[in-house]
Amino acid sequence: MSDILSQPAVYEGQFHRVEVHADRVVCHPRTQAAAARLPRRAALLRAVAALDLGVRTPEPIAELADPPRLVLSRVPGEPLPPEALTSPAVLASAAEQLAALLARLAAAPAAGLPRQPATHWREFADAVTAELYPSMSPAGRARADAELAALRALPALDTAVVHGDLGAENLLWEWHAGLPVLAGVIDWDEVALGDQAEDLAALSASYGPELLTALRPSPAVAARVATIHGSFALQQALAAQRDGDADELADGLAGYRA
Repeated sequence: MSDILSQPAVYEGQFHRVEVHADRVVCHPRTQAAAARLPRRAALLRAVAALDLGVRTPEPIAELADPPRLVLSRVPGEPLPPEALTSPAVLASAAEQLAALLARLAAAPAAGLPRQPATHWREFADAVTAELYPSMSPAGRARADAELAALRALPALDTAVVHGDLGAENLLWEWHAGLPVLAGVIDWDEVALGDQAEDLAALSASYGPELLTALRPSPAVAARVATIHGSFALQQALAAQRDGDADELADGLAGYRA
């Protein structure tokens, strides 16, 4: 492993270019807006590190200004390929561990973490209407109207610590005796007290409905998961619009311009 990582692996995310070294990770913001968020990101990671989540999370090592970048501890493991869950044993093992993580997030103390405002989804819907509708076709606006109406109807909940982007790329696993073991969770930029249906929606989007079924959400939670899942393209597009990321914006709006 040390030979492989003697030269850092480089990954391009929506907001950061990430260098993965043997013992650390260096996050280079891709936009000025992302650079301005680095101090907040470091503070959130310190708060998350204080929680008892049963897995490792990145911890800030250094905050550097010229150029702006954040150096973090490296969390072991690799993302679990969605196709791995075609094995019933792997699916059951992953679901059990993810259920345990979600339970710890639901029970975690709120100290140092922001709370999503009661107007969270209404504000998002209003922002999409104001900032993205001019770039949509009439059919795209009609599609967005229906999706945003469902979001506006969601209840305001703050019953769990919510990661905010709990997709496959942010869950790191190791393999033991042919089964995956959840080693760590990264990218806590959007962590807040909110509705755990957001994290379930991200898991479902990454790993498919079979995993969501294995996690056994109640019918009410499953309905909220479906509504939030349906907003992911608009969430990507709005973030990209505000960060000036033309490629991510075009990708997020692809289904709203035809």
